[in-house]
Amino acid sequence: MQLLDFLPPRSFLAFRGHLGTASGSESAQFYQLTAALGLRTPVESPLYRAFRVALADAGVNLETLYREPARAPGLYRVAEALADIAERFWLMTVLHVRITDRTIGDRPGTGGTSGVSYLMEALKEKAFPELWLVRTRL
Repeated sequence: MQLLDFLPPRSFLAFRGHLGTASGSESAQFYQLTAALGLRTPVESPLYRAFRVALADAGVNLETLYREPARAPGLYRVAEALADIAERFWLMTVLHVRITDRTIGDRPGTGGTSGVSYLMEALKEKAFPELWLVRTRL
């Protein structure tokens, strides 16, 4: 993504036609990543499901974990690592939207999407939303 950030629009447009209808969101790897994060899928993230099981096994809920991290410091570190992963993925999405807007403007996107407006929809969702909601409740 960072390389594309420095690519002038005319340079990108010179090879864009060769992408055809290809879309990064159609790749198997991207699908696996978003599924692991619980994004764009009706199924809960398997990572977050395992984390919830670990919380239950430790006899602590998420809000207690954040109010009293010393009760389960390892799980607290896992919770913060999951939040970091969610934030980095979200920031990558922000960068993708910005680069796409800068490069193709309001042109249609690949894979038959509407382009930038389609990509912006992904910014409304973060992985592991309970980790973000608990910060609001604290």
